[in-house]
This record gives sequence, structure tokens and C-alpha cells, in this order.
Amino acid sequence: MNFVKWPASGISRASRGLRLGLVALVALVPLGTASAATFHLVQPGDTLSQIAARYGVPLDELAALNGIEDPNFIREGAELSLDAPAVGTTSYTVQQGDALSLIANSFGVLLRDLVELNGIGDPDHIVIGETLTIPGKAVVVPSHEVSRDVAGDALRQAEAEYGLPSGVLLALAWQESGWQQSVVSEAGAVGLTQVLPSTAAWALEWLAPHATDWETDPYHNADMGAAILRHWYRLSDGDLEMALAAYYQGWHSVETVGVFKETKQYVANVLALRAQFN
Repeated sequence: MNFVKWPASGISRASRGLRLGLVALVALVPLGTASAATFHLVQPGDTLSQIAARYGVPLDELAALNGIEDPNFIREGAELSLDAPAVGTTSYTVQQGDALSLIANSFGVLLRDLVELNGIGDPDHIVIGETLTIPGKAVVVPSHEVSRDVAGDALRQAEAEYGLPSGVLLALAWQESGWQQSVVSEAGAVGLTQVLPSTAAWALEWLAPHATDWETDPYHNADMGAAILRHWYRLSDGDLEMALAAYYQGWHSVETVGVFKETKQYVANVLALRAQFN
């Protein structure tokens, strides 16, 4: 088996959006100016209720904003966001096989926000062809948009070329972007397979040197995503769940701290979607 280096930065995809990072380099704001802060680095002895009181943020909002299910447990060293970023919205057309939770996860937004923004009465019932407004966690660049047919063709070609299990790259890309080349996450991940620039620089050197137009060309983006996933698939000795976890969270993170709960959900979503494309 041939091994290649992975990004020295150790950047994980699970750090995008408002998710909690294990380590964050932020400056703590003095108490007198706490209201101007946008992040708080959890210190030993901190509790979520104390942090909420300090910054004047409702406890339930602080928990929801950071995806915290148990307000009684926060991780030391985690970076908590104190307010939602002031960014705009984008739209998404519901496709066959979509679920609202999957759409929310794909765009890195809270299901609650998606429901409230679109006035959805029953989150378990959405209509194919319906246009949803997505809260401002993603940016769409229309000039880089491609048709669904072109996106599917690019993904199928890349999946076959890189010898990936049938349907997995198509499912991953659906989970990541809804097959939209124009989607750019707030963390800077780009295209069909949502590749971060730092990961792309590594992949261009070691895995897919020809995919230089990955930011705009769906075929190059699909190739890069396929090359990265194949690398993790080989490194894990054919363990598809491990490969998908590494794609989302980062190999080093998975090895050193284990698979996050949200990573397990991501893997389950992709495998569930795979059945539709296989």
C-alpha cells in the first residue's frame, strides 16, 4: 500500500460553520467589553449558564447556536460562538429523496432555523420542487453553477475512474452540496465535494495534480473529492465508514480523538443516500 502525507495543518471538516473545535486560538475579551465578543474559549471550570450570563446571551440560544445537546456538558478548549454571523441567505430546490434534516446538514445550518425561516409546519413533509430559503451559512456564486446532469456526470466519471464503491461519491456530494458546484461554505469549502483550499493544496501535490480548476470546474472538483476519499479508503484498508469519517472530520482527528457524534450522523446520512444512487 502506498502512503502519502496528509495536510500538516490537521484542519478537519468538522470545524466548519458553527461546530465546536477542539482547540481555538481566540482572544478572551475583558468583562467590561464582553458584549463585543463573538467567540468564547471554554476555560477550566466554565459552565454554559455562566458563559451565557457573562455575555448576555439566552442559555437556550447559546446551546442551539453551537449545536450543544446537553447544556450541562461543554468541552474545555472548545470555541463557542456567541452570535450568528451577519450574512445573507441562499435558496435550494427540494429534490427527490431529500429530507429536511439532510438539507440542513448539507448547508451547515440548524434544522430549527430552516423550519422557522421557511414556515414549515411539518419538518417530516417537504414537497419536491419546493424552493427553500437557506439561512446565511453558505454563499452561492451563480457564475460557477452547473446543471444537475453535468454534476451527476462529473461525479459518476470520477467515481469510476478512482475505483470507489458504487454510489458513494454521488451520495457524499449530495450530502455536501446538493450537487451544486457554486456552493461555498462559510469555512471556504468549495463545490460539489466541498473541498477546503488547504486540503486542495495538499491534494494537488499528492493525489490529483491535474485538478487545478477544482474551484470552478465540476469535473475537477469531483476528481479531487474522489481522490481524497479514495486515499482515506485505502488508508483504512477498505473501511468505507472510516474513510467517510476521515473525509468529514480529518484523518488525524479521527485517529487521535475518535469519531465525533456529528461525524457518525454524517456517515449514516451518506450511506443512506448511497442506496438511492447505487
